Amino acid sequence: MQLEIILKNIEVVESRNYRNIEINELVYKPDDIKNNALYFCIDEFVYHDGKVYDSGELLSQHKGEKPVSVLYEKELRDFNPEIVYIKVKDSRKTMAIIAANFFHNPEKQLTLIGVTGTNGKTTTARLLQHIFNQSGYKTAVLGTLGCNWPNFSAPLGFTTPFSPELFALFKKMVDDKVTHCVMEVSSHALKLDRVYGLDFSFRVFTNLTRDHIDFHGDFKDYQNSKLILFKGSNKKTTAVCNEDDVFTPEIKKVFDGNFVSYGFSSSALCRAACYKTENFESKVQLHYKGKAFEIKSRLLARFNVSNIMAAFCVAMEIGIKREKIIEAIFAFETVPGRFEKVVAPEDYLVVIDYAHTPDALENIVTSCRELTSHKLITVFGCGGDRDRGKRRLMGDIALKFSDFTVVTSDNPRTENPEQIVGDIVENYPQEKNKYTVIVDRREAICFALNMAQKGDIVILAGKGHEDYQIIGREKVHFSDKEEVEIFFRNRKK
Repeated sequence: MQLEIILKNIEVVESRNYRNIEINELVYKPDDIKNNALYFCIDEFVYHDGKVYDSGELLSQHKGEKPVSVLYEKELRDFNPEIVYIKVKDSRKTMAIIAANFFHNPEKQLTLIGVTGTNGKTTTARLLQHIFNQSGYKTAVLGTLGCNWPNFSAPLGFTTPFSPELFALFKKMVDDKVTHCVMEVSSHALKLDRVYGLDFSFRVFTNLTRDHIDFHGDFKDYQNSKLILFKGSNKKTTAVCNEDDVFTPEIKKVFDGNFVSYGFSSSALCRAACYKTENFESKVQLHYKGKAFEIKSRLLARFNVSNIMAAFCVAMEIGIKREKIIEAIFAFETVPGRFEKVVAPEDYLVVIDYAHTPDALENIVTSCRELTSHKLITVFGCGGDRDRGKRRLMGDIALKFSDFTVVTSDNPRTENPEQIVGDIVENYPQEKNKYTVIVDRREAICFALNMAQKGDIVILAGKGHEDYQIIGREKVHFSDKEEVEIFFRNRKK
């Protein structure tokens, strides 16, 4: 595509060596430069060799193939007379607009559903995709577990990809006759303009609790980033929000479209009047627009009832028949690493969950507490190079609600695992009758599984679906689920 067409609707501050050249690739990392690339200099959060760099600095150090054009916001040190330089006011927003131009605006041919919140995004998004596909809509889902639709699956580097990758996926969806796309929209993506300009037909809010303070700096910035999804809406847009969450009134202040609430609160449009668990099934009495009915699901716990209600509301608002939605919800099995259950040969239950925030950990532990009168054993750790403030909070939660806690390693990254564990157990008593510290995660899992007896529940929290540990700057293969399976196989020998 010619540069002139790519720059449609772009306010250019300054250009150097300008000529209307052909552009075949959009990139923001030097290693990806090839085939007449337009290179974006963006000012933060570009990962390269496990580190965070300024991509303009990376380009100046790059010895390989050069781009044919460079788009930048901050001043560059060097200019090459063979390269076309385009200066703009905001490189991130511009990257989103250019990506849309380059791929011929595929997003306009999709019904976009954005799901944001601290916890519950993945389950809600995956459940929505399932309901839509079961109802005849060819639907893609995009988020923490990657991107997929019928007959296609691909991993993602981020929960919400950068604009060039995102619009490339939209183009592939449209080419493959996908009509709907359910997206997890992270606070990083919102703050860093990865979804800038997207017109979401539905904007879903699950909940808001402490997370990503290492990136945002404080909770207020985290809140404000989440609000971006609901600003600039139109009357045709629908927000589906958790009435039980104290952040929902802030969304109502900035949102201009159709508003639908769900929750356990009496004021919710879609209300769970009661729920109970029988034979590892949830039974929920729902009230929606004056009608009452029962929903059954294999998803357990109160927080999953909220996720079910969010998906139900979107599906109803989009026009799917209630009976079809209820049928699809019951048929939905589980999400990898989200309250994923493994039954041990000795008749105790192992629950693998991604819970890596204080609120998520409390939810999973208290929910499991309701499922057993026997011992509850929790294995968890905290990630390195991330919010240190949540470590002690999570440690206190595990100790308070579990019968026994095994504190271990998560993804230590460049931090000393011993230091991370030390932060977690800062408030713990000297006597270790309710906990132990085993830094090696494999050993910690084996310890907990050896301890468990019939009727007990063992929670492996923090990593969920992940099949790796980040130690230093290296990704080492490691899967909680695989470790459980290996343990049980060895017990049979």
